[in-house]
This record gives sequence, C-alpha cells and structure tokens, in this order.
Amino acid sequence: MLKKSLFLMASFAAAATFAPAQLVQTKPTTPDQEEFPRLVVVVSIDQFRGDYYDRFRKYFGTKGFVRLTSPGRFFENCHYQHANTITGPGHATMLTGTYAHMNGITANAWFDPVNGQTYCVADPGAKFLTSDGVADSAEGEDAAASPSRLLAPTVGDVLETATGGKAKTISISTKDRAAILMGGRSCDIAVWWRSELGEFVSSDYYGTQQPQWLIDFNKTKSGEKWFKKPWELSLEPAAYEEMCTIDDYPTEGTGGYSSRTFPHLIGEKSEKPDKAYYDNLNMSPYANELIVDAAIAAMQKGELGRDSIPDLLTLSFSSNDLIGHTFGPDSWEVMDATIRTDKTIERLLQALDDEVGSGRWTLFLTADHGVANFPEVLKERRQDAGRANMKEFREGIEKKLTEVYGPLADNKSYIVSVNQPWITLRKPENPAAGSPDCNKVVADYLNTLPFIGFATTTVDLLSTPVNGDVLRQSFIYAHYPNRSGDVVFALKPHYYFSSGTGTTHGSPWRYDQHVPLFVCGKGIGPGRSSFPVAPPQIAPTIAIMLQIPLPAKVEVMPLPGVLTNRM
Repeated sequence: MLKKSLFLMASFAAAATFAPAQLVQTKPTTPDQEEFPRLVVVVSIDQFRGDYYDRFRKYFGTKGFVRLTSPGRFFENCHYQHANTITGPGHATMLTGTYAHMNGITANAWFDPVNGQTYCVADPGAKFLTSDGVADSAEGEDAAASPSRLLAPTVGDVLETATGGKAKTISISTKDRAAILMGGRSCDIAVWWRSELGEFVSSDYYGTQQPQWLIDFNKTKSGEKWFKKPWELSLEPAAYEEMCTIDDYPTEGTGGYSSRTFPHLIGEKSEKPDKAYYDNLNMSPYANELIVDAAIAAMQKGELGRDSIPDLLTLSFSSNDLIGHTFGPDSWEVMDATIRTDKTIERLLQALDDEVGSGRWTLFLTADHGVANFPEVLKERRQDAGRANMKEFREGIEKKLTEVYGPLADNKSYIVSVNQPWITLRKPENPAAGSPDCNKVVADYLNTLPFIGFATTTVDLLSTPVNGDVLRQSFIYAHYPNRSGDVVFALKPHYYFSSGTGTTHGSPWRYDQHVPLFVCGKGIGPGRSSFPVAPPQIAPTIAIMLQIPLPAKVEVMPLPGVLTNRM
C-alpha cells in the first residue's frame, strides 16, 4: 500500500511541476480570476483535540471556527497515523507531508549515539537573533535553534525554490520547535517568544538581523498589555458547570498561578513585566492574541500577500497546550481557552480580509496532537485508567536486567534514555554464551506490567510484516535510525506517566491522534467531510494549489475534495 501511495505521489509531483516563470503572474486581476491564493496560512493549535469543535460549538460565534466550516470545509475524521503524538513530530509532519521515518523528527528530544540527549531543533552553532542583533545562546532546550535536524523539505522550501526566493515565508509561535519545524530550512525567518527578553527572537541561521517589521513590532512591547490583567470567565459559571468537572478539580495543577480556580491574574507575582509574568501569559489564552498581533505586523509591514507571488505564513498557538497539560481537557480553563481561541481565529480571519483581501488567501487549521483525560475523571465513569510512575518503571527494568546479567561496572544504569515511545539501553558486559537478547528481555518484561499496552524490540518492529496492524505501523512511522531506541512501547489507553497532577499526550491511541482539520478561503467549497484524512496531507494540497512541485519526500495524497473547486 505504501509503495502504491508513493507511486501516486510521484505522478502528482510530475503533474504539478511548473517553471518559476509560469508561477508568477505579472498582472493580477480580480481575486476570482487569479489562479491561486496570494497568501496561504497554516495554523496549528497546540493540543486542540478533535472533539473540541463539536463539544464547544454552541458557545462559538459565527466568524471564527464556524466560518471555517461555512464557507470553509471541515474534516471531522482527521487522525495522525504516527505513535509519537507530541509537539515536534506533529509540527514536522504538516508542511513536509511526511512522518518521522522520513523527516527524522522522532520526538521533542531523543538520544543520539554521538551527541547524547538531543533537542529536536538544537543547533550548537546557532546564536539568538534579537532586535539588537546576534546574541549568545543559552543551554539545553532554551538554546538558540535551527531546522538543521529536519531531514525533509517543507512546502515552504519548495515555494522559495519555485519562485527564485521571491516568495515571503514566515513562521511564528511561542515555541521554537513549532515555528522552526513548520517553517523549514528555507523559511525567510522563524520567530518564537523568549520570556527572558519579553520579545520574539530568532536564530542567526536566518541571518544577522531581524526583518524591520519584527524589530518595529518588538519595540511596541505588545506583550506587556496584559500585565495584571485577570483571566476571567467568558460565560456564566453555569455553562462550565454543565460541560466540565468542578473548577477546583483535585488533580489539576496551578501552572504558576496562586490557585486552580478562576480568575487567574496575569503577573500576580511580578512587580513589572518579567519572566514570571510572561510565563503566566503563556499559560493564558492571551498569548494567542500576541501571535496574531505579530502575524498582523508581518502582513502589514512584511507585505505578505501583496504582490503576484504567493506567500506562506505559518502560526502555532502554544498556550492551549500549556493550559491543557495543567488543567486537563475537562477543565473550565480549557473550555474558556477554546472559546477565546474562537475569538482569536475570528480576529485573524478579519485581518486576512483587511490586509490581504477577501478571495486572495487560503487558510488551513489543524493541531499537532490531542490529549488524554484525567484518569480520575474516567475512573468516576468506571473506565480503566491510571497514572504510572516513571521512577518505578525505570527501577523495574534495571532490576530485571540486573537479575539476568548482573550489575554493570561503576554502578552504571542499563537504561541510557527513555524518550517515549523508545528506550535506549546499555548492553550487558561480557554476557555468558547463550544469554538472551537484552532488548528482548526488556520487551518481554514490559509486557508483564499491567499498564503496558504494547512492547517489542525495534528489530522485531522493523522486521515483522505489518499485515494491516495499524498500531505497529504507527510505531514504524515514528522510527528513524539513530534517533529512536532499542525497545518500543506504549502504555494502555488512558494510562500515562505522571507525578499526580495534570495530563499529557504522546500515545498511539485515538484521543491523542484525533485533531480537527479546517480549510477556508480561495477556491474552497463549503462542507463537512467524514472521509479519513491526516494533517500531512496539507503539504501536497498546498503544493498543487500553488502549482509548485511537491516536497521531495511527500508520502500522502492531497486532501480529498479541496482542489476540485479551485480557481
């Protein structure tokens, strides 16, 4: 099936290849006569689970998400097919049209046999690019970054090549990995928020000076306008009581606020806008407004969508993820953040009409992953669910390997790394002849644990025929040599590692794979589709829409029905 899909993609690539001179219109006429949109926007709402649209729809206005369904198109049956449902891999798929086995982004961080633990956009040679110029980097995940570890081209990369570098391609998020992995290698600039500075920064990978529109925007100190502003409920409490758990649910976190209940004061512990204030801001829906502020600046002063050459703008709203992790999908906070996100989308769509022009833009909106419900909520409904302890998990593996092979010298651990869904192991020293395979010992042990849903060795994973096993296939999509591990595993549905509060994602189960997908704008007919689709299909759809070649590693078909009514 995969070979057939790749063959079809090669056919699409041949059909969609146009010379740059053919792409550029010298005399754009009316929007209806133009061949393609002048600006394509791709929006990712981090941790926006696939059921949220229908669940909260009655509280939405008519000009946000609802506008994306009429006159836009809504794909309700959109699921990732990979097992590593986290931010890095999710954002890497959307614009490359590939999964990790092709693009190399297997996790937010992985163990590299040469470099050790490696962040997905880490670049030791990079420096921050601030409004004042190039600045020294920090350490770890807070360091400057680049797309150097992304191993597949994005549709933005192809657009830059097809237009001879004349297309404008900009990517914006509060998370560096989201902006960078959506933007790709040829992006004019990817920018992300740095709380320590209170401004959007980038990397000197993209140049030695920020573009003037970004410098000017940072000077406005737009991020300060929510200082000491309360995050209050958008609706009457009765609406949340009907839809959610109690506001003070015991396994919610606080996320840097003083309590788990509304209202939440942004910057309550700060005397001026500082890192603590911006951390509060990121844990609120107002940070999504900041992303739209920056996007509008890019449209206005960056002149996106103004000429005959199509441009690309990618945006990732990260606050929904931080809120969801802390308060859970059944919380008042997630419900209110979703309602406020609807207003944010409305503002973005209006800005596109105002700055680019109605009929001159097309927008795709999806998410990088879903999220798990609190196990305690599910247990109240008599479902099997629970929290697992990572420390005990690792200790159990160490104990089993020590029983079989004895202790390692210098009290070394057998476990080198656990980066779900992968475990990397240090091999036994001088094992006796006929000793069992270390990796298989661990996989067999994991399958005895009551909270494990799947475990095998990586060798078995890659050598066993799939034969329609979608779970096994999801792990194959998540694997890349030297960026994965020796053993692959998944906890049972509705189980995850946790210290006792909050929730997470990252599993191969449907609640983590299910996300919405909306397409709205030029050439898009209205409708709601239950046809199965996946976010990587955005990439070939955009390429064919803009009449440019497909990104080289695309392995999926374009979205069905989207291109039939085009231009």
